Amino acid sequence: MAFYRNQAFAALLIGFLPFMGKSAEEVPLKPEVKQRLEVLKAGFESFALKTTTIPFEEGLAKLGDSAVPALKRESKAAAERKDLDTLVRIKTDLERLGKGQVLTAPDVPAPPAALATVYATYKLEYLKLEAARQASFADARQRYDKGLAAVQDELTAQQNIDAALHVKQLRAELAGTEAGTPPARPETATAAAGGGTVPAPREWTYHGSETVGSIASMAFEPDGTFLMPWKNLITPYTGTWKATKQPGVFTLVYTNVAQAGKTPFELKITGDKAQMNVPNVGMRYLRVKPLDYSSKIAGLWTCHLVKDGVPHGLLTLHPDSRLMLKMKQEKQAWTGTWNDTDKPGVIRLSFENHPKAGTTPFEVSFSGDTAEMDLPNAAGKLYLKFQSGMPTVAARKVPGTVHKVEGVPAEWTFHSRADWYSIAWLRLLPKGVMEWHDRKGVQMCKWRRTADGFEVDYMDEKTWIVKTHETNADVDRAPAGPSNDFLFLKTPLDEG
Repeated sequence: MAFYRNQAFAALLIGFLPFMGKSAEEVPLKPEVKQRLEVLKAGFESFALKTTTIPFEEGLAKLGDSAVPALKRESKAAAERKDLDTLVRIKTDLERLGKGQVLTAPDVPAPPAALATVYATYKLEYLKLEAARQASFADARQRYDKGLAAVQDELTAQQNIDAALHVKQLRAELAGTEAGTPPARPETATAAAGGGTVPAPREWTYHGSETVGSIASMAFEPDGTFLMPWKNLITPYTGTWKATKQPGVFTLVYTNVAQAGKTPFELKITGDKAQMNVPNVGMRYLRVKPLDYSSKIAGLWTCHLVKDGVPHGLLTLHPDSRLMLKMKQEKQAWTGTWNDTDKPGVIRLSFENHPKAGTTPFEVSFSGDTAEMDLPNAAGKLYLKFQSGMPTVAARKVPGTVHKVEGVPAEWTFHSRADWYSIAWLRLLPKGVMEWHDRKGVQMCKWRRTADGFEVDYMDEKTWIVKTHETNADVDRAPAGPSNDFLFLKTPLDEG
């Protein structure tokens, strides 16, 4: 019997739960109930991906890498002794490892004596990975079921029988799922509004051929639009999309790409890859944009009043050191900054508008996907749980009112690529003073107004020349010449 992943695990039902009862569309669910179910499901998918799938796949890759040198050595020895059967066996196993699969059984056919230990060790380590995967998925499943149970109880108390039965059926199907190897992402997802399907996941990298790096990104929105920031393009390409009757196939139309015109073309998604034949351009390829991990700290963290309680707020830690805390019972979002410290897993936070905590800096220690945050001045304690990394492609909108200094927007986010999240931000102050914020802290610089925007005397570098274009700007970091750096208008509620 071949030693491979159990076929029962070959379709992890994260995002694919084949519910046998009525669908959400057939059950008269209130919008707030549907939203709660969607949030619970998204949290389960994100948590299981981080704690189950990603660690297992990374561990499996490392295990395969450790076996490759021994296989190659024995392949050379087998060639010298003209052992064709062993050569075929090793060739097959190297190909399997190259595809992320596991080695074949150590007993059928029997491996060469020189490889017996390698195969036995591999099997032992694989079984450890499998056990860890099952345990972590069971934890994720239990967390998800706990949330569903709470919703079911509420619906039962309200005598909403159909909806409560629907949730009960979700729990029954969930109980039958086991950890396995899912596609990188589901091919389609239910739209947040308006029904239909959305190209999923939301973010993809864009490639001129299958073997080159990305030159742009694409982000698909549930409202039928897509955004395509180009690597060195200040104004992103935009367009619209429509689902077709064929699963994983969508029709796209650019709205501002002169070369492609207004001719519709097809996007075909297969697992974590996609391709599209753009008019007058040719075949182009998409790949799922890699996820951020909680070890980077930056991202979305739910806030809880008690350790295992329901979320009462959301803490957003932007990669550029900005932060925003929005609690359910508060009308206003609290903003501020966060910075790294010299202690592993410890950051320093400070608010700029919290009525109780004030502006006093304080430290927070993170342990994996959790943290405890004691606000200064006895303002309370919050328990944090990681939900997801930051989206890198965001449609930035100008708010109704923008604070300006000398006719220039005062706050800007800084990007090394137009299709990447911000890595720093700056605030222009009166009298030519500028604050530069990043994860290292705050630096004070000088700036001055120009006809096209403004100039910055940044640290020990020569003058930066910033040319503004309404909501964004390009930066010439002299003397190196035009760079790939961009500035985007920072808004208080910008999550991008």
